[in-house]
Amino acid sequence: MNRLWLLSGASRGLGAALARAAVAAGDRAIGIARGDSSAGETLRWDLSRPAGLAAAVAERLEQARRAEAPPSAWVLVNNAGLLGPIGERYGEDEVQAVLQVNLASAILLSRAFVDALSDVSAPKQVINISSGAATRTIAGWSLYSASKAGLEHYGRGLAAEQATAEHPVDVVNLSPGVIDTDMQAEIRAAGPKGFPDHDRFVGLQAEGALASPDAVAAAILRGASSRCRHAGATLTLAEYAGR
Repeated sequence: MNRLWLLSGASRGLGAALARAAVAAGDRAIGIARGDSSAGETLRWDLSRPAGLAAAVAERLEQARRAEAPPSAWVLVNNAGLLGPIGERYGEDEVQAVLQVNLASAILLSRAFVDALSDVSAPKQVINISSGAATRTIAGWSLYSASKAGLEHYGRGLAAEQATAEHPVDVVNLSPGVIDTDMQAEIRAAGPKGFPDHDRFVGLQAEGALASPDAVAAAILRGASSRCRHAGATLTLAEYAGR
């Protein structure tokens, strides 16, 4: 389809699976991560230090626009996520890191994406990878939950702003469910102290209830192909993929 996918957190987990799936589908993928993307191109960046990120992304998008065969559609996936400390106590550096990676970098990427493509009439979409923690209270996850709730509300605000744009960007907050990633391993390793839901997450793995990153990535590609407009809504993976 010759889409361009801009993917944060593309060196592992869902981001890496999305990069592989996009390239396999004949699309172009630009991963934003500290390490190499598993497929496509990589813009190396530490998202906990986002100064200058917007300018670097705008340059990549401008290069893509000037290509002999520019993309037929443009997709930004704000996927990078940092769980941060589990429990009731965290330091200043930990607060800064979680909010920079999970929220501030996504805002900067979204703004750069919207501004760089404001006069492009091809389909454009921002996908914010959210979490049930954005709306469900989970003791011990207050910092992570706050960052995901902030990301969802930013998505709704951005969608409202784009409603009157000449060439609007669609926005969707996607809650993909529990995925078998390094973050889940980190959760299980945390132990129950300060985290009453610990046993539930251990049980999800034991029951085989974790979705594979590749399966989730395939569903996201299906959803991005639908041309539906979501106007900042929060959807489950099944709702977004049209199943």
